[in-house]
Amino acid sequence: MIALYLATAVTAILCICLIFLYYRKIKAMNIIIRGTDLIKEQDFASRLIPVGQKDADKIILLFNGMMEQLKSEKLRLQEQNHLLDLLVENSPMGVIILDFDGKVTLCNGAAEGFLQVGEGIAGKRIEDIDSPLGREIVPIGMGEEKSVRLGDSRIYRCSRLGFMDRGFVRPFILIENLTQEVMLAERRAYGKAIRIMAHEVQNTVAGVISTLALLKEETPGGESAELIDSCTERTREMSLFVKKFADIAKIPQPQLRAVDLEEFLRGSRLFLESLCSGKNISLEYSLEGNCGEVMLDTVLFEQVVINIVKNAVESAPTHIKIATYKTLCNSTALDISNNGAPILPDVAAKLFTPFFTTKPNGQGLGLTFIREVLTSHNCRFSLQTREDGETHFCVEF
Repeated sequence: MIALYLATAVTAILCICLIFLYYRKIKAMNIIIRGTDLIKEQDFASRLIPVGQKDADKIILLFNGMMEQLKSEKLRLQEQNHLLDLLVENSPMGVIILDFDGKVTLCNGAAEGFLQVGEGIAGKRIEDIDSPLGREIVPIGMGEEKSVRLGDSRIYRCSRLGFMDRGFVRPFILIENLTQEVMLAERRAYGKAIRIMAHEVQNTVAGVISTLALLKEETPGGESAELIDSCTERTREMSLFVKKFADIAKIPQPQLRAVDLEEFLRGSRLFLESLCSGKNISLEYSLEGNCGEVMLDTVLFEQVVINIVKNAVESAPTHIKIATYKTLCNSTALDISNNGAPILPDVAAKLFTPFFTTKPNGQGLGLTFIREVLTSHNCRFSLQTREDGETHFCVEF
């Protein structure tokens, strides 16, 4: 019996020791292990419960304080990242972030618009994107900046920069649209130059014509009179020539109204055919029939169409085609194409620059006029020779 009592007592003492050991050591260790699991799971909202053991509770208190700091830091980083995401997505500047292999991981809305691509370019390289601007971006090196003027008169400043990510430089591209800024500066510059030139020439022309008229009154008929008439006519032609320059600097604001585009084009057909007939050029109409109405100033836009067709005629084609269609975005588009001399790549970027011309006797104002009118109509437009050899002037409303 004594042995039984003794064994029972020893068992009880062992149980008490195990319970004591559990509460003093094992339970504390289990809670600490639970804490490490919370860190692995990044569950910074949970807290450890004190176990009533002084040393363990100190560790638990320290752990809970650390978790509170981690929670606050995580929340702060989430708020910062959300703010950065909003700034990037709504920025008027195009932002393209690449991975270490040069593939797109982020492309904000502005960049998609500049590249003229839709969603779904993530995972692609810039060189694999079918975009005129994308082709200009590819050769830009790290830390370099490049101004790009495209064939549709758009102008961009593109930069390839980098930021540190896990110890490595990760590239990103910034695209800034300078079109409106540059066009405004150009308009001010050529407007001022034209006004000064027109003022000086017209004053001189007025004096010369008056002098020639007086000289003719005092000169008998014959070769001298014919010479004076010839000089007077040439002087008047110079006055008209300068007036054309002056007119480009004061294009009126368009008076927009809803117009059936295809009906408008049909109304201009006879005159456009007269531009082509003397050159043995066929003019073909391909109107879709359901393009509907667009907002136009018919007087200004008619001059745009005439200028486009005249430029096409001067490129010596055998046919010119005027077509309308609906784009994938359901906007209305006008396309005037011809099979004349192609536009060379080094010329394409300069086409809409004031006073630039490839014609021996050109003034370089026709495309400038077209650019100003289409821009005031909020149209997107482009002029380029495609792979099939056809040159297209496309206008999208």
